[in-house]
Amino acid sequence: MPRIELRLQPDPALLRVMRVTIASAARVQRLDESLVEDIRLAATEATAEAMAAHTDAEIGDAVVVGLDVADHEAVVSVDHVAGRGRPRTAADEGVDRLAVAAGVADGFEVRTAGAGTTRIEMRWSTEPLS
Repeated sequence: MPRIELRLQPDPALLRVMRVTIASAARVQRLDESLVEDIRLAATEATAEAMAAHTDAEIGDAVVVGLDVADHEAVVSVDHVAGRGRPRTAADEGVDRLAVAAGVADGFEVRTAGAGTTRIEMRWSTEPLS
């Protein structure tokens, strides 16, 4: 499947658009419904945190959410500009804001993805339904 990519302004009202699009794209790949729900949940949490980081730092740039499904693996990536605010990717006041995403994914990583960009990446092993 070609990569699905959404560029969303940091507006929480757009989370529903992202959830529906990502879940629909995963279903087209005939993934198990419980896996689709894990992908939807993790993508929502990571996107909401990226949008919050943009809002906190007063950054109007889009948050980029991508889904790739290939070679028995689904990968969701959420890219956002780090900006003046610190990335909200680690424990903050004793609460890890991405704990659910990290918990439902088989693999979870937060890293620098280019000049000033933070990438939240989540991976799942997949087996299409027959």
